[in-house]
Amino acid sequence: MFPPGVAETNPSVPLFIGYTEKAMMAAPDDLLEQPVSVSSLREYEMYFGMSSLKFFMMYYSIAAYFNNGGGKCFVISIGKDPDLVKKQDFIRGLTLSEQVVDTGLLLFPEATKLPGLALYEVQQLALAGCDRLQNRFCILDLKPATDAESHTGVVTEFRDNIGLWNL
Repeated sequence: MFPPGVAETNPSVPLFIGYTEKAMMAAPDDLLEQPVSVSSLREYEMYFGMSSLKFFMMYYSIAAYFNNGGGKCFVISIGKDPDLVKKQDFIRGLTLSEQVVDTGLLLFPEATKLPGLALYEVQQLALAGCDRLQNRFCILDLKPATDAESHTGVVTEFRDNIGLWNL
């Protein structure tokens, strides 16, 4: 039993936020912007599709999760076009994620495609939500780098823009 004010959660259950090929259980888009529990890659593919013509980072993240022994997770599809990533989509996804109490980990890898400094704004909002809810944490992805020099720049940009939390 936890003392009052400490939320009980399952830290091993991740929640993925991103773009999917479809978001359908019974009717087109009926799962769009809905937290959905998924227990296998096959189930994910049935509801959210695969990566056919476009590069859906969410699909590959989910596939890696299940291929490495992952169990239940949650998925929030924020749209169907990973080429048109928008900060507002991720903000909506983060807001929706707060409805899910049985998760302890947030991931949103496609946010690395956001232009300019928008990635860090989304990451700061995610960290603020974790701090406020006190029942989850997030894995923050860095922007892609092509070599050691650009990687150093990406890390510096991340450190300069993510902010300091409770230090």
